[in-house]
Amino acid sequence: MPSRRISRKAGKPPGTIEYTGENTTTKTGIIALNFDSGHFEKVVIGSFTELEDYFRENRHGLTWFRVIGFNEKDFLTLFAAKFKIHELTLEDIMNVYQRPKIEETGDAVFCEINRLKITGSNNCKSEQVSLFMRGDTLITFQDFDDDFLSIIESRIESGKNLIRKRIDFLFYAVIDLVVDEYYVALEQLNDHIENIEAMFFSDDVSDNFKVLQSLRSELSKVRQSIWPVRDIMNKIHKKEITLFTKETLIYLNDTYDHVNQIIEILENLRESTLSLIDVYMSYTSNRLNDIMKVLTVISTIFMPLTFIAGVYGMNFHYMPEIKQVWGYPAALLLMIVVALGFLKYFRKKKWF
Repeated sequence: MPSRRISRKAGKPPGTIEYTGENTTTKTGIIALNFDSGHFEKVVIGSFTELEDYFRENRHGLTWFRVIGFNEKDFLTLFAAKFKIHELTLEDIMNVYQRPKIEETGDAVFCEINRLKITGSNNCKSEQVSLFMRGDTLITFQDFDDDFLSIIESRIESGKNLIRKRIDFLFYAVIDLVVDEYYVALEQLNDHIENIEAMFFSDDVSDNFKVLQSLRSELSKVRQSIWPVRDIMNKIHKKEITLFTKETLIYLNDTYDHVNQIIEILENLRESTLSLIDVYMSYTSNRLNDIMKVLTVISTIFMPLTFIAGVYGMNFHYMPEIKQVWGYPAALLLMIVVALGFLKYFRKKKWF
């Protein structure tokens, strides 16, 4: 479990570099993109030696380093030192269960944000993406294999717009892509809720409690990932982060509006889930009441019948009508009349 990995760092000095994630198969690699309005170059780097060779060549324009995989700590430490990334920042990057945040230190901006995916079993999977921007360079860190940022890479390769002119606009593009994925995740959860609502009109309603509890748990995970993003965008909106240009701030403010809208959708989904749980509990309570009503009616009807059968089952030689031929049929007839009488009375009172 993630918490066990995080607990390994307890008591260690600040700045201790230790990967807390569970992806132990992805080898550390770097995709370097160098571009401006007139050119585009892509290089795959697999070692620090290749990184040194990359910097020996004279390049100009903007550079985006996409770091994928955290299993080679020494390589990552040397890479971070190359860009003067503070050890505490690198510690936060390697701790992939951090709360999303943004901070400005001198001439650099560091941000951590969680992307969300809904698996086939309707479980929420959170994956941390870290961004470090300084000067004309953006570095993104991820410990998972999903190459979701290739969409932005394709935009850079084919486009001639702001994404090729400003590194802070590339920063915005990554954040915006993650936020757009929130819409997809919430839409999938909304479809799941609608399917559960449809089941309430079928015979499967009694099996829905575990599904509802699981859904509530997944929505809590989503909430933990999305709500801090509003704090990030709020800081940018209030211009507490000063390294974004006015032109890029217009787009970041649009993303801020999207985040607020996403939070409203999320809260509506949570309310719908809680309403479904209330409906389920009411259904279960009413069903239990119906069962108890039937059992009570049956018990009430059989009480006098049991009394009659008990009286005539006593072993006394002298009893009324005990030697009469019609005694047994009369006792049965009396039981039937009593049972029907009770049923008619319950119907009249609308108890059954």
